[in-house]
Amino acid sequence: MVSTYVSKGLCHKEILFAAEHLNFHVHPNLLQMMAWKTGIETDFSLSIGKSYKYMDKYVSKDVWERLMVTYKNSSYEEMWKALFECHSLFREASKFVAQKLEYDYPDYDENVIAYIESLNVFSNINDEKR
Repeated sequence: MVSTYVSKGLCHKEILFAAEHLNFHVHPNLLQMMAWKTGIETDFSLSIGKSYKYMDKYVSKDVWERLMVTYKNSSYEEMWKALFECHSLFREASKFVAQKLEYDYPDYDENVIAYIESLNVFSNINDEKR
């Protein structure tokens, strides 16, 4: 998963590196999965528009607000929150899609999330020592 590169950048205090990987690699995959979820929910009867511009019309207010959190990246704390929210939203959407399309959903992402959470803790401990 590319999200490990985001966490690597955050741990190394390379916010631009982390932001680029979040915005150009993690977000596109998240948005595609959310689009598939919306498509399944609407029997693929509508378009969410170029660059997902109508996405807000087809997801709940809560999901939309959570998605907006993933675009806040002006501090390391916001970037960590954005990354974890991306994981959460992606997992929810992909489990839904897998279930509806009758695919098994392997829980490999749980290991990635556990690893990234450990990096977050490690990063915070190092920040306190500085």
